[in-house]
Amino acid sequence: MLPLHKDPSKIYQRKSRWKILLVLAGMVIIAFSVLVSMYLVKLLAQEEEIKLQQWQSAYEQLNSDKFNPQCDVTLLTQVLANNKTIPVILVNQDGTIDGGNNFGDKLDEDSVYLKKELAMIKRSGQIPIMVNTGYRQIYIYHKQSWLLQLLKWYPVIQFFLVVGFISVGYFLFNRARRAEQNLVWVGLAKETAHQLGTPITAIIGWIENLRDQFNHDPQTLYMLSQLDKDVERLELIADRFSKIGSTPELLPDDIHKALSRSVQYMLPRLPRRVKLVYEPQDQKWDAALNQHLFDWVIENLIRNAVDAMDGVGEIRMSVICTSDQVLIDIQDSGKGIDPAYHKRVFEPGFSTRKRGWGLGLSLAKRIIEKYHSGKIFVAQSIPGNGTTFRIILPAFGQSPTN
Repeated sequence: MLPLHKDPSKIYQRKSRWKILLVLAGMVIIAFSVLVSMYLVKLLAQEEEIKLQQWQSAYEQLNSDKFNPQCDVTLLTQVLANNKTIPVILVNQDGTIDGGNNFGDKLDEDSVYLKKELAMIKRSGQIPIMVNTGYRQIYIYHKQSWLLQLLKWYPVIQFFLVVGFISVGYFLFNRARRAEQNLVWVGLAKETAHQLGTPITAIIGWIENLRDQFNHDPQTLYMLSQLDKDVERLELIADRFSKIGSTPELLPDDIHKALSRSVQYMLPRLPRRVKLVYEPQDQKWDAALNQHLFDWVIENLIRNAVDAMDGVGEIRMSVICTSDQVLIDIQDSGKGIDPAYHKRVFEPGFSTRKRGWGLGLSLAKRIIEKYHSGKIFVAQSIPGNGTTFRIILPAFGQSPTN
């Protein structure tokens, strides 16, 4: 939760810097790994080139027309036998394949397979190594060993593994953090409802006691009736808190009557210089609502609009009904919200005001999205030109919004 009187933009920038640093650190690690892999690939490629040259020389000497059979050929045969990794294809000067090596026991003798491999090598533009035996010329085509090919692909594989690991870890961490936050929310809400119960009961008792003592004083009875309304309001607040964490009952309710109910409650409680405009339509349109929780959302949005206008301006509410959705817009003429904060305004503890805990919009989002299967978001907001919050609810009998 953000400390009071703390500039949320600075906190947001600090969090963004940490994320950027973590991303940069990950990029440095991946870049270092790629550079090391490229260096190893270069060394292995050079080693294979030397082996291939030695293999060429040994093959050329053993197949030369000047070869002396009485010479010791142990070293030459060992050089040929030691090439167990580099696939080679021997091609006669007339273009026919003389044989293959290191493609596999069966594939080395498979002429069809060797022709396909030779065609692929030629398409790559490789210049063959020529062996001149004196009486004929042989061309050696070769491929990189499977180890060198695997090492070339290793940075790519490692990159996707690292990114996948980080993504899964981030997802699981976020999910665990949200679950923990939900537990805190539920515990706090239910404890608040429980704590409110005792003083509310006591106040009701004192009101009844005063009513018995001053039952002939009209002024006192009027004040006690007003206190009854305030107690009813406290009981409603406690009931709302008690519903957080449990599955509330949703009943079909005319959206226009529901909004009118909130408007009628808020009108006498608004500053004199704030104008609240809402013109309900005659057509009845039902949505599945929990009356207490939905009223809470609308009241929170109206209070938020009043704060954004500093107690001076106009709030307009409008409804658009379609065959499967109900769209509710609450527009104010306040100072607006920076585009960078459009999503963050719903985070617990986020507040651009010096006063308040930054919980109203977070609760509204939870009530609309989790309990009513709807959506709530900033539809439009331009700094200095007001903000429009939009609520989308499924029409009664329709599936939740996507």
